[in-house]
Amino acid sequence: MLDISIPEIQELLPLMTEDEQRELFALLEADMRSVVWRPLPGPQTLAYNSKADVLGYGGAAGGGKTDLMIGSALTRHTVSYVLRREATQMRGIYNRLFEIVGGRDGFNGAEKYYRTADGRMIQFGSTPHLGDEMAYQGQARDLLGLDETSNFLEAQVRFL
Repeated sequence: MLDISIPEIQELLPLMTEDEQRELFALLEADMRSVVWRPLPGPQTLAYNSKADVLGYGGAAGGGKTDLMIGSALTRHTVSYVLRREATQMRGIYNRLFEIVGGRDGFNGAEKYYRTADGRMIQFGSTPHLGDEMAYQGQARDLLGLDETSNFLEAQVRFL
């Protein structure tokens, strides 16, 4: 059985028969298998559901910023670009992607992109020097995620 720590479900369990509990757990397990990622309750969910064209989501390490970018790309967008200032800093993003999706299938390390079974694409890149941002001009995308934006030059952020 699942470890269900949602308070509302915990409150209902004593009111349910064993058959009802088994059915509930089966439904929850099926739902969890069908969705690759969900935002955490609170600020991450608010950001995920935002209709804003430009969204700044910051905070301390471990606050879910990278997960929000990857999760949004996997669930809400067709073509996503995730950029860091330095390409060597992408390893953590790749590793988190592999954790979320359960492996490296769909990842092309040479071309630096990940493609899902349903055709979504996440392109990874970097802009270490002023002018490198020009390489992304005119490339259609519906999500642009700048990880650690404070490391980018202001001119690069404005251009992108």
